[in-house]
Amino acid sequence: MKTSLRTVTCGAVSSESVGQNVVLCGWVHNIRDIGKLVFIDLRDHYGTVQLVSEGELAKELRKIPKESTIQVFGNVQKKLDESGIEVRVEKFSLLSSSQELPFPVNQETEIGETLKHQYRFLHLRRERAHYLVTKRVQVINLIRQVMASRNFLEIHTPILTGTSPEGARDFLVPSRRFKGKFYALPQAPQQFKQLLMMSGFDRYFQIAPCFRDEDPRADRHAGEFYQLDAEMAFVTQEDIIAEFESIFIELLERIEIDRPVSKPFYRMSFDESLIKTGSDKPDTRAKIFFEDITCFSDAIPVSDLALQDDEFLACLSIPVEDSPSRKIFDTVRELGNELLNTNVFYVFLGNDTKGTLAKFLDASVLVKIKEKFLLEPQQKAVLIFLKRKKNLQPQAEQFRVEVAKLFGKFNEKEISFCWITDFPFFELDDDGRIQFCHNPFSMPQGGIEALMSCDPLKIKAFQFDLALNGYELSSGAVRNHELETLLKAFEIIGYSREKTLETFPGITTALRYGPPPHGGMAPGIERFLMVLFDEPNVREVIPFPLTQNGQDLLMNAPSDVDAERLKELGLRLDL
Repeated sequence: MKTSLRTVTCGAVSSESVGQNVVLCGWVHNIRDIGKLVFIDLRDHYGTVQLVSEGELAKELRKIPKESTIQVFGNVQKKLDESGIEVRVEKFSLLSSSQELPFPVNQETEIGETLKHQYRFLHLRRERAHYLVTKRVQVINLIRQVMASRNFLEIHTPILTGTSPEGARDFLVPSRRFKGKFYALPQAPQQFKQLLMMSGFDRYFQIAPCFRDEDPRADRHAGEFYQLDAEMAFVTQEDIIAEFESIFIELLERIEIDRPVSKPFYRMSFDESLIKTGSDKPDTRAKIFFEDITCFSDAIPVSDLALQDDEFLACLSIPVEDSPSRKIFDTVRELGNELLNTNVFYVFLGNDTKGTLAKFLDASVLVKIKEKFLLEPQQKAVLIFLKRKKNLQPQAEQFRVEVAKLFGKFNEKEISFCWITDFPFFELDDDGRIQFCHNPFSMPQGGIEALMSCDPLKIKAFQFDLALNGYELSSGAVRNHELETLLKAFEIIGYSREKTLETFPGITTALRYGPPPHGGMAPGIERFLMVLFDEPNVREVIPFPLTQNGQDLLMNAPSDVDAERLKELGLRLDL
């Protein structure tokens, strides 16, 4: 990267450069003073190179504060111990001096969140933070290449748009020209990508910015995030799933990350996932799953396993080589009490049968349970029994994962995807009112006939999620391309025909003019990167993230607006 200020980058200086005169620019990463000699590690975006100097020049170099930028003229030489190369400084220029640093840049020490966000530009100079942002750019470039190779067109959709019921609060932008009215920042380009399919485009994608006024979590950034937004025309749910499974497999092969990828992806229905894991975003790195064995409950006369109406008898079957230690079983029981507030029982099937349930299970029941889990007659296994709720129960998923780790059935390094299909179309909100469970523009299974004749809470949608290592990576769906079906779906949640037409004028108008069957999905970029690079918090893969409570400490946002500006917008604050 030759420029008028440098002839080569720090990362490009190599053994092949020995004997060459070079001009370098970079940051003073570290200084080591050993008397007559001064060694400086000079760093730029591409790497670090060692400088060496002595005499009067060394006296001047040792005065330079760390993280100052300098220009160096020197000659590339082999180190005296032949361990590498260094640049002997012949002269230098101080380009800019650094004040005392609020935290060290050349060490990966812990930093308080406030300091990290106030001085994010300094934190980004650190090796790990700089690496993550660089990899983010590289991955997004690869995504673009993969999508383009599959005939997806990158089309940018509006940022200033109308409000949409995506399940979160909108960020509103007041209009100066139309006082009292507001734009909304898009929670997702949902309607626009559907309109593109109705406009005759066959495949669309963009790296789309999305804005949702939601509280942050470790896996969700406050306010804004980016997603790989994509849509396809003339497709079924199976077409979308097959295409994106292929996309992710190709993408991970091209990223060349040193982690195993589960292939083919796991797949469960929503109802099946609730039974097998307790979650709708299971961590399939854990290779054991709950089975419903309520059919055997009458044959297990233990009062602690007596079931209520909303419960079932669950069992984890774990193949083992030998009988686990008593300590492992004690830990399992502690996990059951801590996470699920229930007693856990177990049976070890080996040369003999032993465990807390052994005396309650006669031989015929054991044979049937073995058949249920497809266990061979001589196979050793641990069966863990407990009561479970039938609905979403994240604590059960945590229990399953922790037990898998205890028994060595969990691959920490694996990248494991799981499709969850057949989501409910509707659900009850906290006030007992019917609302859309996921995307309101999804196609209900059974079409308008199902909406007109079935209990809304029993209707499934052509709606699916893609989970990755226990995180929801993406939602997807086949869209509702029938106007009357869409109007009926919104009628069930309380929208009149007129209100739906008024709220969604673009899409409801387009649905009158020959829309194609279409669908797509939108994986989250930051969440994908967070899992890919094993980071505990999504903010680590965002160049300039907001704080945990949604502030930008570097730019002082959100900030006050003066009275004159509010008047121009036709607004008055009432705090």
